[in-house]
Amino acid sequence: MSNTIKINKSTKVLTYAFLIIVTIASLYPIFFSIITSFKTVQDYTFSKTAFPQNWVLDNYSYVFRNMGIARYIFNSIITVGIGLFLYIFICNAAGYAIGMLKFKFKIPVFSFILFF
Repeated sequence: MSNTIKINKSTKVLTYAFLIIVTIASLYPIFFSIITSFKTVQDYTFSKTAFPQNWVLDNYSYVFRNMGIARYIFNSIITVGIGLFLYIFICNAAGYAIGMLKFKFKIPVFSFILFF
């Protein structure tokens, strides 16, 4: 006897429709920000939702020259790199300890790390 759960076709359709709507709602602000970044001030003033009339990179050059964003990007890369290195090192050490060493609360510690 199989333990599989049979899902109604209409339930699948509603589930996928919901997931598609949530995905579009999540990605639209990112899409809007990227499209808006290629607009001039006049294009943005004229129409906030349409594609730009003239695609320009002046906004990016302004940000890199006047706002110091290159330094922020560099700091982010350094922070992520160090954090990633520490995360991998600590996870490897914890995985080795849980897998190879024998200690009293091994299963509860593993469960705590796994679920929290």
